[in-house]
Amino acid sequence: MSIRMRKALSDLRATPGRTALITLALAIGLWGVGSMLVSYTILTRDLRENHIRTSPPHAVLTSKDFGRLDLVAFRSRPEIESAEFRDLSLQRIEVHPEVWVPLYLFGVDDFDAVRLARQFPLEGRASPPPGTMVIERNGRLISALGVGSRARVRSGSRVLELPISGIVFDPGQSPATQDHRIYGYVDKATYAAMTGEIAGQRLLLRFRNPSTNREVRIATERVLDGLKASGIAVGTHENPPLNEHPHQWQLNTLLFLQGSICLLAFLLAAVLVSQVMAAILARQVRQIGIFKALGASRLGIFTIYGSMIAVLAVVAGMLAIPAALATGFAFARFVATKLNFDILTTSLPLRVHIQLAAAALLLPFLLSLTALFKGIGVPVRDALSDYGVRQDACGKGSPGSTGRFLSSSLLLALRNSLRRKKRLAITVLGTALGVAIFSTGFNVRQSLALLLADVRNGARCDVQVVLRDQVAKERALAPFRSLENVARIETGSCGRGEMQSKEFVMNQGAREISGFPAAGEVNSLMFVARDKSYEGVIALKKEIEEAIGPSDLNVLSVMSQAERTTIISDHLDVILTTILITSFMVLAVSAMGMASATGITIMERTREIGVLRAIGATPERIFRLFAAEGMITSVAGIALGLLGSWPLSIVAASFFGNLVLGKGATLQAAFSVSGFGITLVTTLIFGFLASRIPAQRAVSVSTREALAYE
Repeated sequence: MSIRMRKALSDLRATPGRTALITLALAIGLWGVGSMLVSYTILTRDLRENHIRTSPPHAVLTSKDFGRLDLVAFRSRPEIESAEFRDLSLQRIEVHPEVWVPLYLFGVDDFDAVRLARQFPLEGRASPPPGTMVIERNGRLISALGVGSRARVRSGSRVLELPISGIVFDPGQSPATQDHRIYGYVDKATYAAMTGEIAGQRLLLRFRNPSTNREVRIATERVLDGLKASGIAVGTHENPPLNEHPHQWQLNTLLFLQGSICLLAFLLAAVLVSQVMAAILARQVRQIGIFKALGASRLGIFTIYGSMIAVLAVVAGMLAIPAALATGFAFARFVATKLNFDILTTSLPLRVHIQLAAAALLLPFLLSLTALFKGIGVPVRDALSDYGVRQDACGKGSPGSTGRFLSSSLLLALRNSLRRKKRLAITVLGTALGVAIFSTGFNVRQSLALLLADVRNGARCDVQVVLRDQVAKERALAPFRSLENVARIETGSCGRGEMQSKEFVMNQGAREISGFPAAGEVNSLMFVARDKSYEGVIALKKEIEEAIGPSDLNVLSVMSQAERTTIISDHLDVILTTILITSFMVLAVSAMGMASATGITIMERTREIGVLRAIGATPERIFRLFAAEGMITSVAGIALGLLGSWPLSIVAASFFGNLVLGKGATLQAAFSVSGFGITLVTTLIFGFLASRIPAQRAVSVSTREALAYE
């Protein structure tokens, strides 16, 4: 081992506590960044790959005239890669006794010849026999359905029983667990018998090698023009985003926010390294002067202190990178479960390992360059005449500090905290940043909670029943006359499947619009409950379902606002919870930075501690002095962070408002009292530990050692 490396290791071993703290902070920051990098690599590739494996359609057309379409000739058009009929009808299915959810029922032409929007068999029959149904696997998580069970499906006024003959995996659909729906697949004959609709009215198209959404739209317009010229009137047409999963927005948001917060934690840790290196170089100015006097070059001295950073980075990397790989894969599996797709990646590309190693080694080194160049650039004369902390470091009036200490330790602690203004500013800002991000997570959750409460309280109804057809008002109301938990029932006419209240459209699904009703006819019943609690509304919905059973009403949907708000909350809960976890990581790193800053201050003032001990200051008083200095820094950072959390919460509320409600919409910024309390208590505990633990060192050094310290 070279002399330079032995010197670097010796300096690190001289302060094992501080070295361990810096290494841990770097490891935590790198672990967070590495986990996000690993999971980002896996998730972005695998979600896209899962979706593309299904051969998703580029266009979906509906028409009652498709019976006249020569599908074989249509497929031969040069721009068409594949085309298939895939009918879709919105029914309802019982997932638990008297608990019904939407059933998206697909009618498949030929299960053995599916080329578009494919499903992958998991259990039972891949091609359901006539009169049976296969369901998408995610539906099992919200139901008691499985292979061999008999599903009760309400189609119009009929309740049908269909055996479940298989389970399939369809990664092209949004998760049943988040949208509270079941996806079912039957053959064309069974579809027509169940729904009473003519099959072959919904056409899926996939074009040859489009690269943009614009190219897809242009190709669709050409197809529409050609069909129109053939006398086929297209009712609706839709172009899903090109090769994009329905919940791609959720994944993108999650990864962007998590990556940003974890990178911030790593940057704080790297700044901590640069601060420690600056303190070490300031302490060893005379040593640097001696090295230069003996002929050492700047490069040689730079190598010594650069080796110290390299050692810290390598050890942190050895701790963090294996953990990042493990948690990155675990987080990817967690997200895949939530979004219902499979993890296909078994090994990471070499570039990911190179990026992790580069982040561990280069970033702490780059952020420390300024301190390194400043430290080794001190002239020999100035370096040899340096005697540690200068007299003016105490500020004006410092000779009277001892007497003031005896009369007011808090005032002296405050003045001492201002000695190193730059270090104080960095420490306070780092703490404030961690506090602000952590508190903002709670405030955004509160904003969402208030929004969902407004949706529930401001709705015209608690439960809405939408009928497929317009019927006489008295006929529609008849089955529900005896319900007890009903304050009133309002009637009206609406687009089928649409809630008549403030709501959010997370997925368009299969929307049908009814024609103009005749006088005295309705297709929407809005129930206002007497008991508006969540349990009361759900109980009312169950009573409504029981009343619908023996009736002849052709019901399209039954939905409560309580369930609607739950669906919205489920979409965002994963994102907000994960943000709080990673925000806590930033908070922990900032607390380590505060502890390190206190430790550096104590190291620089070791001789001062000896003087205080020599003139009669007790270890208890010295401990209280440095603990008070640490708490002053901590409280300043906490106060600034809590103040900064409000404007940050406004920005975050606006961001999530656009995400949830659409572009230009707003989400009201809210203050979370419980979040404030948790943030305050957590940060004060961190501040208490970050000030007390380093302060113990101040009383552990003997008077003789302290006075001899340079």
